Amino acid sequence: MANDLLMEPGTLLERACRLRDAPVVLVHARQDFSCLIGGAYALYRRWADSRFYPVKGPGNSPFEPGMARAFVAAKAYFLNGGTLKDLHAPH
Repeated sequence: MANDLLMEPGTLLERACRLRDAPVVLVHARQDFSCLIGGAYALYRRWADSRFYPVKGPGNSPFEPGMARAFVAAKAYFLNGGTLKDLHAPH
């Protein structure tokens, strides 16, 4: 989105209300400087059924330890009807 590859700037935020019935966990690294965390937070605020989890440290890759833990916990949240409690203890 930083390079306008997929849609016009602001389009996702403007249309987020259309996604209101689609549950999602937005996982974003606090130190991801290529795509700033403010954008993910703004999307979370507009997406009615979303959960937001900022991961400590860097992470532009799902293989970063904190990101990997967050993705596993998010998967369990959806598959097992669990909670996001595991997401609230980043390392």
